[in-house]
Amino acid sequence: MFEIVFPGLTPGLVAHLNATSFSLEGDAVDDEEVRRCKLGAALLFEISCVRVDRLFECDEGADNPQSCLAEAWRRQSRFYDARYVDFIDDHDWTIAREVGNSLHAALINACRSRGQPLVVRPLVMGCQWISGSCGDYAIGDCIVEVKCIVGNFSGADYRQVLIYWMLSLIADVEGRGEVWKHAVLINPRRKLVVDLDLQNFLTVVGRGATHIEMMQRFLSVVGERMPR
Repeated sequence: MFEIVFPGLTPGLVAHLNATSFSLEGDAVDDEEVRRCKLGAALLFEISCVRVDRLFECDEGADNPQSCLAEAWRRQSRFYDARYVDFIDDHDWTIAREVGNSLHAALINACRSRGQPLVVRPLVMGCQWISGSCGDYAIGDCIVEVKCIVGNFSGADYRQVLIYWMLSLIADVEGRGEVWKHAVLINPRRKLVVDLDLQNFLTVVGRGATHIEMMQRFLSVVGERMPR
């Protein structure tokens, strides 16, 4: 699908985009401290995001480690068979808080620079057999995705942004929403941020195709691959 719709998303472009990243204040989270955690990385960093969501929602449960753990497990269990865990120790909570504090500060700065409030878990509209979902955050016409990974952002991370943009374009054309114009990728673990102007990004990955032409390609591929 992506080779047809976004043929310009090459490894070279991914490397170039990662080279445009800027660093947040402070040091990256120590990988050895993460390895010492008893919880798996996916659940640990989901806890970080739950805490940040609650901070923005002024929820007193933001500083309750067991409550944040329970919500993180609930979120993960909706999408895959997550192993049930009912306790988080002090070391794991410290790392989750550290990553969460980094993300919280990055989001506050992004809101200030864009002059818009933060939306937690913005709706991403579905299309045909692709079901709707939620993104991580949004600030005005900017979609924000969080990736707590060891290294740089991958091609899959940029593809996710492109899919979200495409679904927003279809929703905009159909009168069900508005199209994203900017995207921000944040890695609070490494304290890295990539800020994307989607118009420029799409010009490159679409290799000159218009937005409507890319949408038509996407709908054609989606229609051909509709489950029977």
